[in-house]
Amino acid sequence: NCFNTLSSLIQEDEQDAGKFLDELTKVYRYLLKGEDEQLVSLQEELKFIDSYLYLVKTRFGTALRVAIDVDPGESGKKIAPMSLLVVLENIIYRNVFSKTQPLQIDIHTLREVGNTLPSLGSLIIANTLQPKPVTGDGFDQEEALDDLVSKYRLLGRPEVEIHESPTRRSVIIPLIELNELLL
Repeated sequence: NCFNTLSSLIQEDEQDAGKFLDELTKVYRYLLKGEDEQLVSLQEELKFIDSYLYLVKTRFGTALRVAIDVDPGESGKKIAPMSLLVVLENIIYRNVFSKTQPLQIDIHTLREVGNTLPSLGSLIIANTLQPKPVTGDGFDQEEALDDLVSKYRLLGRPEVEIHESPTRRSVIIPLIELNELLL
């Protein structure tokens, strides 16, 4: 899909095509790098997601709306690489959306004060639910989300939580403090 979008842009606007190609390159570099790392900073993950979202928004235009509100104090915390990609691809794959019925995705941090721990930071990715009819293409996007949940379980971290209502779904990813890595 990205190459089809790029091909169209080359014919329409060379400058936009160049920007698209730059962002596509950043995405692929991160994908290759992410396979070698167990954890990355939230800041690195968000930088990657900015490039990914540029590609997706170029393809879908105003049918996709994304709001990101991350506390700068949380940006140094760690996250499993490509966690956001898994969640965002799941959202895009599972929902139908258009310019008249856009899909809203909100990404923000939440800092809780617990009784036994000084603080627990979380990244919340919430979206409106506009489910696609189930297709029999054999690709299970929920499996990738299940793998993300298992990855955090194997890391010995708080679990990824998934909450769903009839109109909204939220995925909560725990953020890992640097000092937790030393324990």
